[in-house]
Amino acid sequence: MPGKASAEEENLSNPATAFQAPLSILIPKVPGVVRHLEPNARLVEAMDLILEGAQNLAFFCPTPNNPINSLGIIDTQNILAVHYDDPASSALPLISQSLQTLTSVAIVDNDGKFIGEISPFRLNSCDEDVAAAIATLSVGDLMAYIDCGGWPEDLVQLVKERLQEKNLEQALEY
Repeated sequence: MPGKASAEEENLSNPATAFQAPLSILIPKVPGVVRHLEPNARLVEAMDLILEGAQNLAFFCPTPNNPINSLGIIDTQNILAVHYDDPASSALPLISQSLQTLTSVAIVDNDGKFIGEISPFRLNSCDEDVAAAIATLSVGDLMAYIDCGGWPEDLVQLVKERLQEKNLEQALEY
């Protein structure tokens, strides 16, 4: 293949020209190897290409070009949020409501900025000792308890003290 060797030498001697060449010169001229899918194509068309042997798609949906709030999948009117320093027990009605709406409760700071969340499903995976955490901790500390998967050492002492203050020492027996 004398033509191929001279083309390679030419590309090596002048890389700027090689980079300006279309990608199609590198692809074998076999029909169907590369197929283009228009951005406004239907999902069915993409599925047909996959069934015909396509291994990769060009993106076929303009969704990535739009901000997520334009998709109408985020309810910005009915956000369940609680302040980081509020007692965890005060979040129980919101957690119940979030279970019904299949959402989480947002934890926010003094400026209303999102810090984290409490998911009723994650809360459900906790042991029974989460009841003591809810009875004694702030929402932020409860979030830390849930995220750590158990008691951080600094919270153990705080819960013991608060349970004693409320005459609930029997909860320590669990």
